[in-house]
Amino acid sequence: MPSVFRSRPSIYASRVHQRRPLDVRVCLIAIDANGERVMIYGRTRDLSVSGAGLTLPSPLPYGTEIALQIRMPRGEALALRAVVMRRQGSRVGVRFLQTSAEQRLRLAEFCRG
Repeated sequence: MPSVFRSRPSIYASRVHQRRPLDVRVCLIAIDANGERVMIYGRTRDLSVSGAGLTLPSPLPYGTEIALQIRMPRGEALALRAVVMRRQGSRVGVRFLQTSAEQRLRLAEFCRG
């Protein structure tokens, strides 16, 4: 008997870029339900040219736009805008918005190893 789960496409099938594991502190700014800016600290789980997996102390709603700063392993900081695309418990997946050519290059260099 076929499994129901085998017939469903993976949520990861739509990913364009390969993600690389990365565990560093991340600082992000989001707008809460009252319209107030809130600063949240979390950790990255993985990173790609187009997005990141984050672990946060409390989940953010799907569609929330955020500003985040990631300290890369070589010490440089990347300031990026992103939107929450997936969430599961304290984990969220974000897609980067309007990255510059320099930011994409730095992300690609990291992801290549």
